[in-house]
Amino acid sequence: MGTLSLLSSSDLGNKEPKRKKLVGSIHSGMANEVQRNDKRVFQEYLDYFKQNKDDIFSNREKAEVFILELSKIKITSGKIKAKVYFLIAACYYVLGESSLSYDYAIKAVNNDSTEQEFHLLQTVLENDMQISASSSIASKALNNLKGLYSSLLGRAFYENELRQTINEEVSKFKAAKVSEARNSFFLKSLFWVPVLIFTLFKYVNYVEPSGWFSFNWKPFIFMILLVLGGCYFIVINIFLKQVRHTSEEWEEMYCNEYK
Repeated sequence: MGTLSLLSSSDLGNKEPKRKKLVGSIHSGMANEVQRNDKRVFQEYLDYFKQNKDDIFSNREKAEVFILELSKIKITSGKIKAKVYFLIAACYYVLGESSLSYDYAIKAVNNDSTEQEFHLLQTVLENDMQISASSSIASKALNNLKGLYSSLLGRAFYENELRQTINEEVSKFKAAKVSEARNSFFLKSLFWVPVLIFTLFKYVNYVEPSGWFSFNWKPFIFMILLVLGGCYFIVINIFLKQVRHTSEEWEEMYCNEYK
C-alpha cells in the first residue's frame, strides 16, 4: 500500500513573503501537490479494499488490521480524510460494530457534508441503532437517494437497508393524506349533493305553465343543474387527484412535507 509524503500544511511557509504573487503561486502548487498525493494514497487503499473485500472480511483479525492501517493514514485534505473515515465506518458496519461505525460516519460527514453517500451511511446507522425518529430517517434517506447512481457501497445496499422504514413512513403519510382528503370531500358533498338533488327534483317535477304569456323556467333550471353538476365534478376530480398517486409521487410528496 502507498505511503503519504511527510509534507503537511505547517510546512507551507511561515516566513513573511517578499514577492506575494510568486510565493502565493508556489504555495498553491504545493497544496495541489499534497491533495493529489492524498488522493493517490487513498485510492491505493480503496482499490485494495475493492479487490480484496472477501479476504479482508474472511476473519475479524484481518478486518481489524485493515482498519488499523486505514486509521494511520496521514491525510491533509479534509475531503480525502472524510473518505478515509467513511471507509473505516463501512468496515466497522460489516463487522457489526454499529457504534464505532456511526462515530466514523459522523466524522466523514463533518469533514465533507456534500457527499450524499456519507449521509446515507449515517442514516443507515441511525436506523439500525434506532437513535432517530423513523420519519426523519425516511426523509433523509429519500432526499439523499436522489441522484445517487454510483457509490462505494452501491445504491442497492442503501435501498435494502432503508426501504422498510421508508415504506412504513410513506404509507402512514399516505393514509393520513387520503383520510384528510376523504373528510374534506365528505364535508363538501354534504353541501353539493343535497343542492343537486333539490335542483334535479325541481327540474323533473316542474310543471310547464300553459297560456301565451306564461314563462317556462325549465330550461333555466336545467342550465343551473348543469352548472352545479360541473362544480361538483370539479370537487370530485380534485379529490381523485389528491388520492391517486404513484408510489414515487407519494415519496416525493413525503420529502416535500418533511423538508
